[in-house]
Amino acid sequence: MGEEDQIRVNMRILNAYYLPQGGSDLLYDSITPVNTFRIISNFYLGANYELLLDKSYMSSLKNPYVFREVTELLRE
Repeated sequence: MGEEDQIRVNMRILNAYYLPQGGSDLLYDSITPVNTFRIISNFYLGANYELLLDKSYMSSLKNPYVFREVTELLRE
């Protein structure tokens, strides 16, 4: 398995939601967890969080504090 495939495997997460009363209409294909919870809080709890850029970062075990943006790779 190549490096790009390994990154895709490592970055997978399961997002499963039950969002009644139209909450699911606010989700979109490229949403990341940081914005999912902002949308849920805004819609159901009346919060007023601004949405952030949907970006993904990762690091390696060898260099745990050196982050690399992998957003575009995950969208391919």
